[in-house]
Amino acid sequence: MIGNAFAWGNTGFSIVEEGDLDAATLSLKIHHYRVVNRKGDMLPEKFADIESARAFIEQQEAAKK
Repeated sequence: MIGNAFAWGNTGFSIVEEGDLDAATLSLKIHHYRVVNRKGDMLPEKFADIESARAFIEQQEAAKK
């Protein structure tokens, strides 16, 4: 299940939470974070924390300059 999405970077990337719904609390138990490119394609990489996903996006943007 996908949770919240956060825009990051300057070229249209987003970071999304991915996990499972906890039936007891009805809250999302986040397993990892994923990156979506500006075309809406989810990239295959999975990140343990949001900071790692942000660093990945910044690296991708720097490589394109």
